[in-house]
Amino acid sequence: PGFQDISPGYLLALGSTVLWAWALLIVKVLARHDSPVTIVFYSSVYFTPATLVLALFVWEWPTWMQLIEMIAIGLLAAVAHVCMAKAMQLGEASAVMPADFTRLLWAAGLGYIMFGEFPDFWTWVGGTVVFASTMYITYREARAKNALKDATFKTSEG
Repeated sequence: PGFQDISPGYLLALGSTVLWAWALLIVKVLARHDSPVTIVFYSSVYFTPATLVLALFVWEWPTWMQLIEMIAIGLLAAVAHVCMAKAMQLGEASAVMPADFTRLLWAAGLGYIMFGEFPDFWTWVGGTVVFASTMYITYREARAKNALKDATFKTSEG
């Protein structure tokens, strides 16, 4: 975010990024044995009470319209989590995660459309670094995997 002081909000965003990566690794391991629906169900069972405790300190009852919107967001998020768990079950994380980074573009686009917020220079720089790093790692992992297949094939030939 440019050359500003680091506020607690930035630290929370960084922390949530680390926790998201950790959660995806756990999903990848669980997806070997459990269905995506089971993974999403139990994550909801565990996280709902924890977030409820935190929400009690700042809770305000939503209006009926807000309640409908929250239910819609919850359903869409559940579907998204099931899809992500299924993708992690079927594919390699190095192939799945670059597609997940498209949400940066969606967030920037929706921020502009809904709130008139255009990403500043440093947001574009950060997004470019994330995108370029992801593409490089994906390319490198694909080459390493192909080299391993070639070596295995040559060894088995004889």
